[in-house]
Amino acid sequence: MGDEATLAPDIPESESFCGSLTGMLAGLGPDVEVINAGQPGHCPLLNLAWSRSRLIGLQPDLVILCCDVSDVADDRRCRPLAKFSDDGQILTVSNPSASSHDDDFVSAIEREFMLVKLVSDHFGEQLAADSFDDNSAESLDDLNGSSADHPTVLIEQTWEPLAGLRELCRQISAEFVVAVVPSRKTVDSVASTQGVTSMSPGTSEVLRLLGERASLEQIPLLDASTEFAAHENQSRLFLPLSGALSAEGHQLFAHILGNALLERHPSSGAPVAVPVGAEVLDDAPIGTPTKPLPTLDRRRRPRPTTPSFDGSE
Repeated sequence: MGDEATLAPDIPESESFCGSLTGMLAGLGPDVEVINAGQPGHCPLLNLAWSRSRLIGLQPDLVILCCDVSDVADDRRCRPLAKFSDDGQILTVSNPSASSHDDDFVSAIEREFMLVKLVSDHFGEQLAADSFDDNSAESLDDLNGSSADHPTVLIEQTWEPLAGLRELCRQISAEFVVAVVPSRKTVDSVASTQGVTSMSPGTSEVLRLLGERASLEQIPLLDASTEFAAHENQSRLFLPLSGALSAEGHQLFAHILGNALLERHPSSGAPVAVPVGAEVLDDAPIGTPTKPLPTLDRRRRPRPTTPSFDGSE
């Protein structure tokens, strides 16, 4: 799961890191299937809301959440549109990008006549079996008030849904890991720690807080930025205009991610499914649930050229 960096619309599917993982993970079993569920504008909050209704039907053995620094901005855009239960659980959240292109007649009326939307929301709450709190106003106050002056708060709340995703995966007996999709910003951030001026001084804070959250929730985390920063020709790893991963960048990331997964999951000969996500999942063939992957081993075996997932102590 992830955003457009995972979906990779500018790269042929077979050359994307998701498409390349199928061949790399073939050693785990004869029927490995990787599903690309990247969706433009998604962030962990949107992925959590989406997963509650879609992930269970896939019955995955392993779920990989792909994150990047753009998730902070995406969370800030969609959080005011989220609806939460009384205990703070996410119920629904709209993707601002998708909403702007929604041609649904009722939605169009609501956009034109806010009163209609307020009335429909009010009666919807009256008729709903489970009550929920609309935190839109509160979230807007947060963004326009105190939290806007404290970027750490915005970053921390971006990674809060990781706990919900981990719990959801636990309920369906799926392993859950997080991977940082390398970008020019993350590579620049690594370079800055090595004495090179960084163009993205805030990126290191985003990655640091992501690491802290993953450690707190005991979620394995992989960040391949160091390996990308050490590449002899970084310009070949990213597209010149968009800055997204190039085909060569996807291949390098697939190599790093795939080897880290293989290190954690020795081949057992049993068929497994490794979903990384898909834009359209209704057409994905769902067969008999496969045997879950072994529990992620916290012990690291030395691999000088390939990073392992960062196990939490």
